[in-house]
Amino acid sequence: TYVSELVTEIQLDSSIAPGSPNFQPGDVCFISIEHTFLPDTLLDKSFVSHENPWKVHGLGHAKIIMAEGAPSAGVGIMELQGNFEGDENDNFIAISQKIDNSNDLNGLVPGNFYNVSMWLRQESISNNSVKVWISGSFDPIGIEFRNLGTSWRKYTFRFSFPPNITGIQARSAVLNIGTEFEKKIFIDEVALTEVSEQESLVKNEF
Repeated sequence: TYVSELVTEIQLDSSIAPGSPNFQPGDVCFISIEHTFLPDTLLDKSFVSHENPWKVHGLGHAKIIMAEGAPSAGVGIMELQGNFEGDENDNFIAISQKIDNSNDLNGLVPGNFYNVSMWLRQESISNNSVKVWISGSFDPIGIEFRNLGTSWRKYTFRFSFPPNITGIQARSAVLNIGTEFEKKIFIDEVALTEVSEQESLVKNEF
C-alpha cells in the first residue's frame, strides 16, 4: 500500500464517463494500477507481485527494491549479495523460477534453441560475476557472466536444449541466477525466449 499526502495533478488518458461525479478539492480518491501480463512468456514477469514466482536459495541476501534508473523504469528489481558472515562455502545466493509449460505454452522443447537475457549491474568496481543455468532432471546448462559494470548492461546466453531430453524431463526445467560475491548485484528484465519466435519463456520483472 502506497500513501500520498499530496497530489498536485492527475492526468487521465481518457475522460471520466458521463454521469460520474466531479472531483472536488479535499475529496479522497483511490487510485489502482493493474498490470496485464500477456501470455507470451514462460517466466513470470513480476518481482513485485503478491505471489512472487522467484524462489530464494542459499544463505546470502536477496530482496526486491525499487530503482527508477533501471531498465524496467523502477517497477522492481532484484538485489543479490553473497553471505560473508559464516563459512566461505555458504556464500552462494541464488534465485530460481520454474519454467512455465501451461496455458498453451510448451516450455522448453528438446532440440530447440533459446536465449536467456537479463540486465545486470554491480554495486561497485570489483570482480563480481553472475552464474545463470537451467537445471532439472538432466545435466545443467549454463554460463557465467563476468566483468560486470556499475552501469546497467544487457547480457545474453544462447543455448540448445538437448534433443535427447524427454518431455517429462523438460517439464522439470528451472531457470537459476546466482552469485557468491560480497558486493551487491542488481538484476532486471530477465527473459527466456525461443530463438525462432523471440517469445519470453519466463516472467521477467522484479
